[in-house]
Amino acid sequence: MCAEWINDYTQFLADVGRAPTSNHQIDRIDVNANYTPGNTRWVTLRENVNNRRCTFRVEYKGVCWALAELCELLELPYKQIWERIRRKGFTVEEAIETPFRKTKRWHNA
Repeated sequence: MCAEWINDYTQFLADVGRAPTSNHQIDRIDVNANYTPGNTRWVTLRENVNNRRCTFRVEYKGVCWALAELCELLELPYKQIWERIRRKGFTVEEAIETPFRKTKRWHNA
């Protein structure tokens, strides 16, 4: 963390400002750099989770996405898309654009 912020909360507020809501958390824009002016922002929990080092990222149509965020946007099942890419060797485009087979459900009569 920025040394100025440790000793001076007013400097932190001057650089970052107050959280927009009580649901916001402090986050680093570049997860590999420190909490410093210019690399710190307020985000929601979802945004914070999508900005972790371990987040599975993919490129789709020229844009880098957290896979979970992309699946949510496209209303696709994350687990199945992840399996297609990581376990079955699909490209990101194939995983997203290949329709899912409808499964038959067997019911006891």
